[in-house]
Amino acid sequence: MKKLMMIPGPTPVDQSILNALSKDTVSHLDPEFVKILKETLEDLKTVAMTKKGQPFIIPGTGTLGMEVAIVNSLKKGDRLLVVSHGFFGDRFVEIAQCYGIEVEVLASEWGKIVEPEEIARKLKEKKFDAITLSHVDTSTGVCAPLKEIGEILKQFPETIFIVDGVCATGGIEERMADWGIDILFAGNQKAFGVPPGLSNLVFNEKALERRNSLGKISAFYMDVNRWLPVMRDPAGAYFSTHAINMVYALHQGLKIMLAEGLDERFKKYERLASAFQSGLKELGFNMLAAEEIRANTVSTILYPAGIEDLSFREKLYENGVLVSAGKGVLAGKIFRLGHMGNISENEVVATLSIIEKEGFIRFAPVGGFDPKTLIAQRVVVHGMKDIGGVIGTKPIHILSEEERKKLPKIKDLFIDVGMKKDEVSKIVRPGDFVTLDRNFMELNNKIVTAKALDDRAGVYVMIEALKRIKDYYVDIYAVATVQEEVGCRGAIVSSFSVEPDVGIALDVTIASDIPGTKEEEVATTLGEGTAISLMDSHTISNKKLVDFLRTLAEENKIKYQTDILLGGGTDAGAMQRNKSGVPACTLSIPTRYIHSVVEMCHKEDIENSIKLMSKFLENAHKGEF
Repeated sequence: MKKLMMIPGPTPVDQSILNALSKDTVSHLDPEFVKILKETLEDLKTVAMTKKGQPFIIPGTGTLGMEVAIVNSLKKGDRLLVVSHGFFGDRFVEIAQCYGIEVEVLASEWGKIVEPEEIARKLKEKKFDAITLSHVDTSTGVCAPLKEIGEILKQFPETIFIVDGVCATGGIEERMADWGIDILFAGNQKAFGVPPGLSNLVFNEKALERRNSLGKISAFYMDVNRWLPVMRDPAGAYFSTHAINMVYALHQGLKIMLAEGLDERFKKYERLASAFQSGLKELGFNMLAAEEIRANTVSTILYPAGIEDLSFREKLYENGVLVSAGKGVLAGKIFRLGHMGNISENEVVATLSIIEKEGFIRFAPVGGFDPKTLIAQRVVVHGMKDIGGVIGTKPIHILSEEERKKLPKIKDLFIDVGMKKDEVSKIVRPGDFVTLDRNFMELNNKIVTAKALDDRAGVYVMIEALKRIKDYYVDIYAVATVQEEVGCRGAIVSSFSVEPDVGIALDVTIASDIPGTKEEEVATTLGEGTAISLMDSHTISNKKLVDFLRTLAEENKIKYQTDILLGGGTDAGAMQRNKSGVPACTLSIPTRYIHSVVEMCHKEDIENSIKLMSKFLENAHKGEF
């Protein structure tokens, strides 16, 4: 299933861009490539809305653009004013400090902005050699008033104005020449709708002059003066080999953008942002940023009470939509949606409909279940209060022929409790448990069937065996473990604590004596006695221990059978691997329909398991294992 990628980058990529990316790789001096590179550089100037700016296309991403802008504008000891509206504004600070640049920060509360008046006051206090600003900080969804700040910077011509356009360029208006921007940079993967891999910058004349005034800088690959001859004459100059195919992709992405028209593209993103944000508000969500400073390229959405971040995003992912987590101080409090690049209104509808479906409860198994046995089962959801529900799936009447042939997967199932999302969210929280609503039943006075006999039956055998032992000469530790299904974790921890000399795991095993099973596939048979395991996928049972159990069974006329189970394992494996190694074996109750809601055991097999376990505890001191 193809995922709908609604993260704030990378954004969905048009097929024509992927086709361009997959073109034959040629020399960086090939005349056709040189032509495409020149066109791409000119198109970058158009997107930045400047006629005189000098574009650069350098293999890398947006972070490289940040560093290129810094090292070509400032030297050690220079002053930089960082205006930070979130995680990526703060990144400028880290980069600048690596080069010994003196940094002062004007930071807003995340989700708000530094007001232009505050920036103006700071610039009047002292001289700054440069100022950085993220037009849109992807972490907070805040859009800075770029035009207004640009007007202020015109009063300070000695200060280089560096704008991070990574989440804005090509998606929100940026008039580089008119608004006094000296350096503008962006990556490929956001509003451009191109796979990541290039850092795209435009320097104006003032920024190039600043670079020249610095002389030798503490960079080689990032020195724009080394790239400049190549950008001005791609056919005649060389510094580093171009990312040929990435340039092809960027060329096509910019052609799509300019064919649509920048103004139309900006309006489209405004419509999409409004649709996303209005729809989410109807569903009970709120936006982090106030409407007047909210970006049109990314939304940062606050979780209502009772919704857990990771669980929510995983459920969306299971339904085919990928969204991003919050960063920094907002981690776990928000999720982020991108609505830029080559997307349309269709993506808005698809994403919101999946969020709306959260009135149905998605679930993950904490034990082994055969998904085909879960459909249409009654359940109890143990939330703030217990509520009933049924496990549902897509009706067979509307399944395609191909879908009917496929076995169901748990990720495709859901629990219907007959409530709307707002009602459910008041009762059910991520992490609440769900149990199957199935009653214990006795058949023909010999057979029992119920849910979770794996491993309620094993616990019952352990308790009854302890009750029946008369004399014993060893220390006995009886442990009921948890999390066998995710790596025998309870057995690992308890074995480490107890440090046993010998270990017996009590479990169930597969009784495959049912129609459709070949004779050689039958592991154990219902009613033929307790099962002494010879091996399973986790362990080979200790031979001396197996022989000791066999001898006890035969001497005491206890009915038993042996078992090899290659498709599953028990806690014996965890005990066996403890520290320097422990002799271990499994004693199992043969069970039909394991990992279903109607597991079935024979009462005589349970009784024989109790008898053999109690005899082992009474005689364990005689064994040499």
